Amino acid sequence: MHGLHGKKLLYFTSVFVSLGVFLFGYDQGVMSGIITGPYFKDYFNQPTRAEIGTMVAILEVGAFMSSLSVGRIGDLIGRRRTILYGAMVFLVGGALQTFANGMPMMLLGRIVAGLGVGALSTIVPVYQSEISPPHNRGKLACIEFTGNVSGYAASVWVDYFCSYINSDWAWRIPLLMQCVMGALLGLGSLLICESPRWLLDNDHDEEGIVVIANLYGKGDIHNAKARDEYREIKMN
Repeated sequence: MHGLHGKKLLYFTSVFVSLGVFLFGYDQGVMSGIITGPYFKDYFNQPTRAEIGTMVAILEVGAFMSSLSVGRIGDLIGRRRTILYGAMVFLVGGALQTFANGMPMMLLGRIVAGLGVGALSTIVPVYQSEISPPHNRGKLACIEFTGNVSGYAASVWVDYFCSYINSDWAWRIPLLMQCVMGALLGLGSLLICESPRWLLDNDHDEEGIVVIANLYGKGDIHNAKARDEYREIKMN
């Protein structure tokens, strides 16, 4: 991809797709600072504890629903397109939250965003494990999980800085930030390589060996390491 191959391609792709898990952490934490803000409370007419609790928790409901089905979807359309569609769904949910004009629209945005992050947080670890060599799989999985924690931490700091804004943008900007990150992930999914295991499993052997060569053979499809990896995946 644009001159990248081997470890550079592997680490770049792993860190980039971790943005999908970063979004899950961000969306989990962003509400903690928003719901206590005076402009948020005034805009939503002093929401009750039940309304706030539902608004916060409904994200996980959407994530639960999508996580049950995304495995099958990923097998049908591929890991890369699943990441793209997950990012698009999340972007729609983030936009609904950012420009919410009432509690129903906010709740809809939360559950739609939950569908997106549930899909991303399920498919990203699968994708990472399938592009990673066995000796690096644990390290790259740790990078992916660190994305979740970093996303939560980033959301708290964004909430803190935006709390100094004296308008409704004090809660709209933190929600808008997730749209920016979702759009970035969606655009990036057009550039990353497809999982070689999915390609070979679906008889796209020529494309599969090219991806394997880029990941493990420095771009050379005749590289011995790449050919061994190809044979091993094909046999499995």
